[in-house]
Amino acid sequence: GLAIKAMGEFYEGLDNAFAGTTGFGEGTNINKFSVDLSYKVNANTSIFVGYEDTEFEDLVNPSAKVLTGNPRYRWTTFGVGYGLSDAPKLTIQYQLSDVENEYQIPGIGTRFTGALMTTQLSVKF
Repeated sequence: GLAIKAMGEFYEGLDNAFAGTTGFGEGTNINKFSVDLSYKVNANTSIFVGYEDTEFEDLVNPSAKVLTGNPRYRWTTFGVGYGLSDAPKLTIQYQLSDVENEYQIPGIGTRFTGALMTTQLSVKF
């Protein structure tokens, strides 16, 4: 069968003693959206794709007390899961990342992209 899952999370920074050391001050907002789509091909095999987008609004550099912009982190994931029997499952996934982050050390850039391939063997008991 086909399954879809969508989620959104919204956070707002606080004006307290910790905000001054973390960068998550009173004006900081964090907005996160994700959507996952999976399809069960047969009893043992499923394929999936997912997307996540997280944006920080008005993040503050705690040492300089200045706004550092709006960092944004995006991930796209493709994968396949295969049930080896009742308990073990093998998952193979490929993830693309796209990060725009002005809160970096000057001179190394503000946008970073890449990819990662992983395998995971899990056992239910």
